[in-house]
Amino acid sequence: MVAASCNVFTPKVHIVVRNGTASEINNAMLTFAGRDIPIGDLLSGTHASYGPIVTDIPPEATLSWQTADGRQHTQRIDVKSRIRENRSGDVVFTIVDADRVEVLFQRLDN
Repeated sequence: MVAASCNVFTPKVHIVVRNGTASEINNAMLTFAGRDIPIGDLLSGTHASYGPIVTDIPPEATLSWQTADGRQHTQRIDVKSRIRENRSGDVVFTIVDADRVEVLFQRLDN
């Protein structure tokens, strides 16, 4: 008899949030797979990461942040349709501008 943990087949992912805008962003927060992940402040061109976490890729994520002009922004991102692989790797969210967030997956080759 062989017993295996569910974590054996569930991927480990790192969450990366990049600021691809020309300005600083503040108070960034990502909701991913039922977790609220505080990202904080990001200067232009910088990133923050979180994890690894053991989870399947969720259908969607929500990223919110505040721009230098004080405006609050929230984007719901359809993750599962863009990331078809349920494997370990980095899920990278890039804030491109106030109205656009891009997501990509970088698989870890073990």
